[in-house]
Amino acid sequence: MSQTPNPYNPYAAAGVQNPSAFQPSAASEKMPTFVTVMMIIDMVFRGLRVPIALLGIVGVVVMPSDNPMFLPGIFEVITGAVMAVCGLVGDGLVLAKRRIGLIFCWVAVAATLANVVVALFELPIQAGQQPENVRMVVYAVAGIFLIFRLALIGTYGFALLLAKKYFDRHGIK
Repeated sequence: MSQTPNPYNPYAAAGVQNPSAFQPSAASEKMPTFVTVMMIIDMVFRGLRVPIALLGIVGVVVMPSDNPMFLPGIFEVITGAVMAVCGLVGDGLVLAKRRIGLIFCWVAVAATLANVVVALFELPIQAGQQPENVRMVVYAVAGIFLIFRLALIGTYGFALLLAKKYFDRHGIK
């Protein structure tokens, strides 16, 4: 009783001719490592944002309404809360291979960019409260943080594009 060897796998059981029967499904294929790492890094940063947003709420509540930082503080708290909630939910959903997570992640990106704009608006107000010799240091440090945040947002956006490509390629809805 001679069997023809399986051209796909010579060690397969006799009669097994369909190699796709043993292929992992598209949904079980591993997501790109870069995407996974960026989602985890972002979850850490978003998790750190939660107590900052909570402290911001306390700060706005105790701040007099005639303070020049009152209105920007409200916008900073709102954008910070949206960043934290949408980012954590979106990152978790993307890691769980759920396409809807991309929507939450892009909302978090928009909130982060809005938060950067609010910070740039607040910067002259905060720097104006400092002595002259400290102002340039405040601006320099703010510039370094701005570059870092924009680079991180760009890298995160690139990871989201790779995740979308992965979802498209594997038909994940």
